[in-house]
Amino acid sequence: ELERYDDVVPPSGQEDSYLFGLLRDLAKEKKRFRILDIGCGLGYVAKAAKEMYPESEVSGMDISSEIISKAREIDHLESVSFSIGSEIELPYENSFFDFAVCRFSIHHYPQMTRHLNEVYRVLKEQGIYLIIDVVPDIPSPIVVWSIGGIISGS
Repeated sequence: ELERYDDVVPPSGQEDSYLFGLLRDLAKEKKRFRILDIGCGLGYVAKAAKEMYPESEVSGMDISSEIISKAREIDHLESVSFSIGSEIELPYENSFFDFAVCRFSIHHYPQMTRHLNEVYRVLKEQGIYLIIDVVPDIPSPIVVWSIGGIISGS
């Protein structure tokens, strides 16, 4: 599984440019956040978020201990906190994160309602969940969900 990971989920693309542009727009003038990358794999999004907002606290979480071990190895700056956990039992406090991001993994989550309830639990009151995934028959796989509902889908 790990040998194929970089081929299946490349570190950048058009969707990532949109994601980080949107994160910049949503962030406005604020420079310090708590950001969670759910299903982080090797941590490309988490590391890019840390580079974008170096004062922020960035965490990456994945269910695979093997992938988390590899993510920790390649994060030579040790700037991102990585944990092993499930999308339906996020190992974080209530109302902890400003942003949560899920890039190309949400389609693997069979218990979507439980997952969204968990994201809701760990996000602050005005928290935002950014989702990028492959969805059949939708040309651009971006959804932005906030505690108040869908902000945009494009």
